[in-house]
Amino acid sequence: LEIEHNGIMIIIQTSPGAAQLIARLLDSLSKSDGVLGTIAGDDTIFITPTITVTPKALCESISELFEFTG
Repeated sequence: LEIEHNGIMIIIQTSPGAAQLIARLLDSLSKSDGVLGTIAGDDTIFITPTITVTPKALCESISELFEFTG
């Protein structure tokens, strides 16, 4: 539903119940894709990027992955 970053971490808002499924997909990406790890609740995902990618760049990459248009 929404994806944004604060320069350190990326936050994704999903439909209720969808966050864990999406986080699992993001966790399956290799660290070379920029995702160090995720924490998922019911409808919110916190993503920590690796040191090799900026949060803004990873946010854009994730948006493209899910074809998010905001």
